[in-house]
Amino acid sequence: MNFYLVGLYLDYLFKIYYHLNSSLDRMVYRLIFGASFTSILLLCTSFLFGETYVSICCVGLVLVNLIFAAYPTSARVIHTNVSSNLGELKHLDKLEKVLLGMFAIYFFTSVPDIRFVENSGFKSFLTKDLFHQNFRFVESVFFNFGRVNQLVGYFYFFLGGLYYLIIYSFFRFFYSRRVSLIGILAIITNWNLVKLVYGDITTYGTSLYLLAFMWGLLWVNTSKSYRTNLFFGLILTLSAHHPLQISMTILFIGLLSVFLTPDLRTTWAKFQSLKYMSLGAGVALALAVIDIMMGDDFGLLQRQSFSFNLFFKKAFNILSSVGLIVLLSSYGMLRLGKLKSSFSFLGQVNYLFFTFVFAIALLFLSGNGQLFDISAFLFFAIVLYCLPALELILNSLGLFHRKRNLIFLLYILFAILDSHFESRVKTLISLL
Repeated sequence: MNFYLVGLYLDYLFKIYYHLNSSLDRMVYRLIFGASFTSILLLCTSFLFGETYVSICCVGLVLVNLIFAAYPTSARVIHTNVSSNLGELKHLDKLEKVLLGMFAIYFFTSVPDIRFVENSGFKSFLTKDLFHQNFRFVESVFFNFGRVNQLVGYFYFFLGGLYYLIIYSFFRFFYSRRVSLIGILAIITNWNLVKLVYGDITTYGTSLYLLAFMWGLLWVNTSKSYRTNLFFGLILTLSAHHPLQISMTILFIGLLSVFLTPDLRTTWAKFQSLKYMSLGAGVALALAVIDIMMGDDFGLLQRQSFSFNLFFKKAFNILSSVGLIVLLSSYGMLRLGKLKSSFSFLGQVNYLFFTFVFAIALLFLSGNGQLFDISAFLFFAIVLYCLPALELILNSLGLFHRKRNLIFLLYILFAILDSHFESRVKTLISLL
């Protein structure tokens, strides 16, 4: 909630207005905006004044949020509540509510058991990732909750929930609500991803900067406002304290996107975009230079090797090859004029192609995941290309075809196949 309020105040302060693809976009935007700003604030406080003042800064930030949130006069900043951003969820039909309910059940039954972590042993899980460093905020504000509850609350429920919220919002740029819900259900039911989270509770948070970058790149370029580049600039800082090859790649792509965005047609608009992005880009570059000067080899970053077969042990993920074929053939037919009606996922097809190229580049830059962890991002990328086939089938059947729900049911059964639900329940029961 505090990160959301910080994002809200930054919106108000800089008078940032934007176009929304979904009502949830505003929540995702403000959560990432607030979390990124808080990360930089805590980093600067620690660098300038030492660790002693970090706790004071965290408590002060909470007090400021409470004061502005409860300001009694008509000049208060907050005129709406958080639930106003959940308008999309209010219009779900019965099947979509079932899908959302199934996702919630799997999410809450997949809570990892980390009681083996000693009071000081949790530090072995943390890296220099800025989202990881935000854990100091949780330590300072929720100091009475116990170490295990702090870790589970922040790294699983907050960062894990934000992980799936960003993915759903990203899917909504290309697919319908039902298809997007099946997408996040297919990810949460993946037993291999859950096992990674059981072994390392920071799995979601470690790949979150990559996911935030992809979502921010798409959202900012469709927001129809150059001021949103202030937010995108802060996203670029999230790649700091990671190996130089990935941090510089993200910074380069972020700056290059200003010149490739179709909506920024004039030189003035491109200059304004760079001006608003310059704060975050400057901080990201400064952190990279500091890392080089200090000779940091990122020894605290968790290095792991994985077999690519890990991502295809779930049968549902095999549909990604079919989805790529559907995507390429549909795009080719559309360019040749042989496709009468365009599918929804072809509206932003360039970003689908870019996501594929970016995932391949990550495999190369990370040395197949040995230099930095990209596993949670790859699970998202694979499922992204499993969905075009379903979208194609639904469009070909029509809105009121009687077989639509049957096809959805088959996809749901396929998604929850090999989900090891009983193992999740056993782990949850052991925690109670």
